[in-house]
Amino acid sequence: MLPAVPNSTISQLQGAICGDKICQLPGACGACKLRPIAFCGDDADLIAERIDALRQPHRQLPARRVVFHEGDRLRQVYQLFDGWACRYKVLKDGRRQILSFLLPGDSLNMPSLHRERAGYSVKTLTPISLCVFNAPDLLDFIRANPPIAERAAHFCIDAGAEADERLLDLGRRSAFDRVRRLLAGIVQRLQRRGFTGPAYPLPLTQLHIADATGLTPVHVGRILGEMRQNGLLDQTRGRLTLHDPDWLLGAAR
Repeated sequence: MLPAVPNSTISQLQGAICGDKICQLPGACGACKLRPIAFCGDDADLIAERIDALRQPHRQLPARRVVFHEGDRLRQVYQLFDGWACRYKVLKDGRRQILSFLLPGDSLNMPSLHRERAGYSVKTLTPISLCVFNAPDLLDFIRANPPIAERAAHFCIDAGAEADERLLDLGRRSAFDRVRRLLAGIVQRLQRRGFTGPAYPLPLTQLHIADATGLTPVHVGRILGEMRQNGLLDQTRGRLTLHDPDWLLGAAR
């Protein structure tokens, strides 16, 4: 059995993840504060230098822009450096299911590295900046470096485990618990990125939350209103403020 990737925490991030209109741009990999939570890790500066050599020019995209569509041929691997995005699929009748929300350090398509075409779409929620790698070159590098291969494998395993939990949420948990667990998971991920609360950035609308939990925006609004009336949290103007963090985070344990 592979050893688990450490549940690292980094210093608080700045830029579009916090609501700024201008993204932070990636610099040299060796100085990147995302290394402890990204697939490359922070084990060796030499590895960082080699990954730096594989990088292509970074990309910047505005909010509400599709990065790639389901079915697109992808020759690049994208890692989110700043901002928020989401993975989603759309049914023939136009209904959308958000599969996950992406934060800095997350790969947009690492789990699909061996697939010829994208299995889902990705859209920006805020302005974003991306580290870009040629997919075949990165795959060769991963195969030639066991520590990186092990870490990349864990990222894929974690993505599968998260998908299992989401399936359980959608299939068996109440609407209230779906929303609570979604928010709890996002807060935990923000804490790994240095945010300490009680206020956290959250540029999600009720429609985003609804499409991630299989509910309607009206139902989500009622649930958030109930949480607000009970003094548990507030969600306003791109911010989530926790008045009872233990209650919310207890849902993710």
